Amino acid sequence: MASGVAGRATVVTPIKINLALHVVGERNDGYHLLDSLVCFSFEGDVLHYEAAGTNSFSIIGPEAGVLSVDTNNQTHNLVVRARDILIRNFPSKSKSCRLSLEKNLPVASGIGGGSGDAAGVFALLKQQWQIEASDEKLLELGLTLGADVPMCLSAFLNRKSLRVSGIGEKLQPVDCCKIPMVLVNHGQSISTAEIFKLLGNRKSTALDIDVANLSNPASLVNELKKTHNDLYECARSLAPELDDVLGILDGNGALLSRMSGSGATCFGIYENIKRAKEAARKIKSQKPDWFVKAIETVGKIKP
Repeated sequence: MASGVAGRATVVTPIKINLALHVVGERNDGYHLLDSLVCFSFEGDVLHYEAAGTNSFSIIGPEAGVLSVDTNNQTHNLVVRARDILIRNFPSKSKSCRLSLEKNLPVASGIGGGSGDAAGVFALLKQQWQIEASDEKLLELGLTLGADVPMCLSAFLNRKSLRVSGIGEKLQPVDCCKIPMVLVNHGQSISTAEIFKLLGNRKSTALDIDVANLSNPASLVNELKKTHNDLYECARSLAPELDDVLGILDGNGALLSRMSGSGATCFGIYENIKRAKEAARKIKSQKPDWFVKAIETVGKIKP
């Protein structure tokens, strides 16, 4: 959770990784129905809070250049939208503040960067403003910002992986091991809307996984081999280099490699974090312009 002193606080936001993603149907309103296994790592962006006379927002960090901040129109940014929705719903608790986002994750990359940032705002401001709201209320508000926001907020609340269904609003916490992995993004943003447009009305069966077998990376990988990511082929048609990304992960010892969400970030699962870090160093030396990061997901059961 957030750390800091009176009037100042910092929180690291979650990375969301779709270990498996099946599209199982479509609603009448066009929204696709999902069945997905999702895990999280708190090694993403960093959000800084400071009490101030007026509200302000700024972006720094290695990926800041992709997100332009228009001082006259910031309503598109999820950090600002999350702050403002809390101001509207809890006006007696809200206080002016300066928010600064250290953007470390690639934008539009299938790992929930913006949604994790919004969830971080909720966690941060609930603490700093002493908002007395139920988890259910915050998850409901988060859903108005996007289907991935409640997932990322649940990561703060439960520190567990999730079985996600519906359009992303049905969340079932799942006990899972800590997963050592390497994230790789070759730099091409992929539109989620375009991916689902290409997918059309194709659908799969529900995930066939036994959650009792998620207690270590080896058995987890065996379960994941019974699943897939329904969005990969559509993403691959827009970004053929995804095949190269998975090939490099496999060539550097990944037990399993796959694309997360609608891409373009891919992950490789490793036996332990030491091997993941070694693989990340090798991949970065091969592809210095790519985003490469070794992480370990949250989990109560150790590998």
